[in-house]
Amino acid sequence: MKYLKMLGLAAVAAAALMAFGGAGTASASVVCSTAVSPCPAAQKWPNTVNGIDFSTENSTGTGAGKATLEDEFGFVKNECESTVQGTLTNGSATATATLSGITLTWSNCTRTTATIATGTLEIHNIASSNNGTVTAKGFEVTSKVPKLFEGGEESCIFESGTTGLDLGTLTAGTPPTMDVSTTVALAPNQGPNCPANAKWTAKYKLTTPSGTTGDLSTS
Repeated sequence: MKYLKMLGLAAVAAAALMAFGGAGTASASVVCSTAVSPCPAAQKWPNTVNGIDFSTENSTGTGAGKATLEDEFGFVKNECESTVQGTLTNGSATATATLSGITLTWSNCTRTTATIATGTLEIHNIASSNNGTVTAKGFEVTSKVPKLFEGGEESCIFESGTTGLDLGTLTAGTPPTMDVSTTVALAPNQGPNCPANAKWTAKYKLTTPSGTTGDLSTS
């Protein structure tokens, strides 16, 4: 994500699913409410307009957590609570499940953070499992970071790129969770205090629809 110009999924997620790598590849995937492959038609998640929400949670799952942006030396540059809302277009035997129309928000941040461009999150099934990987395309997030020597802050733009940034793993469960751990690209022509290889980590949990089981199937 351009941070992210700090992730989604997402993202989102997730998320779904965000929100901060390598290139993702298209694959068939279906979000299913039961751990069966192929997914029965009645158990396939319906396409839902703006009906999927992920929020950051802490490591114990007992409350709100934060997405963290670190430089390549492990120094924390920013922390934020984050949500990812989007529209699910479920996949099939020949299509990938996606989240589009993403709203990626940041709150209670250490430093000012904002999403300036959103894209899509793709959810790919991991072979021989009910889990998936999440790939982000088209995101840009701006975040202030501390200046190294003279004090004050500098604005930096991070991006996911358009070919796909692998955010992390979507883990099946009730609810499903998305663990983000990725290196985000710095947009061109940023200031000298902007980290070139920033690491974004976060844990997102599905909050809407609530009480829902999410598993990944290939069809």
